[in-house]
Amino acid sequence: MKNILLAFCLSLSVILLYGMELTDKESNCFHREDSKKTILQNDYKNFLSKRLQAYKKQPFSYDDIKYMEDTYVEMTSDNSLSIIGDCLHKDVRDEDENNFVHHAVKSRDLKTIEWAVKRMKCPLSTPNNLGKEPFDLCIDQLMPDETETNKQLSDKIFTALAFGYGKIGFDYDHRRNFVKKIVTLEFEYIKRGIPFTAKTDILQSFCEQDIQLSDIYQEVCDEEKNTFTHMLVSHHLADLLYTFLIKNYITFAANKKKEDPLALAQTNYLKVGDDLFKQCTLDKEFDITKISQDNNRKKCCYWMLLNCQKKRDNNMDFKQCCDKHIIEKN
Repeated sequence: MKNILLAFCLSLSVILLYGMELTDKESNCFHREDSKKTILQNDYKNFLSKRLQAYKKQPFSYDDIKYMEDTYVEMTSDNSLSIIGDCLHKDVRDEDENNFVHHAVKSRDLKTIEWAVKRMKCPLSTPNNLGKEPFDLCIDQLMPDETETNKQLSDKIFTALAFGYGKIGFDYDHRRNFVKKIVTLEFEYIKRGIPFTAKTDILQSFCEQDIQLSDIYQEVCDEEKNTFTHMLVSHHLADLLYTFLIKNYITFAANKKKEDPLALAQTNYLKVGDDLFKQCTLDKEFDITKISQDNNRKKCCYWMLLNCQKKRDNNMDFKQCCDKHIIEKN
């Protein structure tokens, strides 16, 4: 009986040792495969680094893009093109930490932007040495001082990049940052008195359910703490102010001069009254029906904000400015 038990133990030991040997061999095999894959991927990154230097001198054609994808498959035997997205958005950069997407934005190269977005597998938007992400460069190119031709090209880049980012699923902080950048772009136009149509669909793609646009519109201001509401009143943009009121985008916050938008609107409105009084005394044939549209807009800005303030204070003693800008009492 003892001999049988001894034989069984010896057999079990042999089996266990053999199994351990197989496991070690398999582990070493997998390790070698992983190492080989990493080496091949690094070789491809080196290849792309050289292509980036070439791209900085001249934008790629569709053939160039196909060549880079074909080279990846040849070098790695990976038909899924799995790491190209990381390379384009993060891993392959120049001496200033600009990647392919940075340079595609700079050169307004839509096809490369679309390619980079298509290959992006996870949220990636990396800054360069100046702290600028590709999205920042795009916003810069859409500022009011840019030429119309350049802005038209950049707008296409902006749309492609924004929709691409919106579909990937960035975290809350990054999405809110994108939204604020877009809203700030609109602010720069309003600050100059230039109406600007924000891309609501793009904004919504970043907002999802956890970001309130009204909070961001109320938050954005310049270095003097002038808000959207200050700017709309300053430029007498009554129709746009009414839209902002309906959407709850306005704020009564004061600027650094301790001037809130309602006080600014009142100052503008009183000046209209003073100017009209002077005209009445100087011109006996003065016709009140010929008051300028600009003065009417100043009046509307004041009464709209005043009614809005009264509504917030539960004071419903309204005086509507006109039949167009109606502030509802409830």
